[in-house]
Amino acid sequence: MADGNAPRHWNQGSFGSGVKIGNWNEDKFLKEEEMSDFLIQHTEGELGFHKTDALIRAATAPAALSGAKAGAVSFGDRIMLEHKAGVATLASLPSVHVGVHEVVGDKMMVAGSGMGSNDDHVPVTRNVFTVEPFTAGQAGPLNFGDKFCLRLDHPTEEGTTLYLGSDTQHMSSETSRYSGEQVVDLRSSRDEAVGSYGCAWTVNLQDPDFRLESEGTPVPANTEVVVRHVQTSKLLACNHMIRKRMQSEFGAEYEITCATKMTRAKVEAPENHWAFKMA
Repeated sequence: MADGNAPRHWNQGSFGSGVKIGNWNEDKFLKEEEMSDFLIQHTEGELGFHKTDALIRAATAPAALSGAKAGAVSFGDRIMLEHKAGVATLASLPSVHVGVHEVVGDKMMVAGSGMGSNDDHVPVTRNVFTVEPFTAGQAGPLNFGDKFCLRLDHPTEEGTTLYLGSDTQHMSSETSRYSGEQVVDLRSSRDEAVGSYGCAWTVNLQDPDFRLESEGTPVPANTEVVVRHVQTSKLLACNHMIRKRMQSEFGAEYEITCATKMTRAKVEAPENHWAFKMA
């Protein structure tokens, strides 16, 4: 009978060489499988950086602007909504990261894109919008006081058409990330029902002293104006004075909200000044 106090051999109870070789072969097989999966995804362009590159290429593909008829904006025109104080343009904010820049209900965030020189304000798919009448069948020039919609000129990959919109804030509604102001987004519904104007906008003359007498006259292209949300009567704003920026695949860009910002002189601040940029 073996002595229970006898010393254990140095390799007693350890794995045999066959087991070690088996584990090594399994690890090698798993690594080869991972490499095979990687190469397949690389070949088919399914890797994360491929998707990001494809997204950026599609969103920044060149687009054309309409020429201004008699120097004014008309329904059906393709425009960029330019914010001169922030040196930016209104732009869609698509993302390959689901949930990062998208909200519930097939909506997409927007941002103030550019932040460089005026040479950066080139028309691309993410910052070109079509001026569409809110009332079907309306044609001709866009006049001060007319209700209109801004349709993102390029649909999503799923073929969804998106419109610029916003909603009245309430206790449980979402607020913008940095300013806590009313959210502006892109949505698939135009809200054409009577009394529902989530996607309806109007334009007012920037100078309040001549605002009343300008009603019913054509909106000039490439001239600063204020854009008002019909449902809430708040003005479209580019928060270029806030230090924090929207971070995305397109870099750091300005937050866009619905908020009427007044100066000490009781006039709308530069954050609310926009221009319908046309060719």
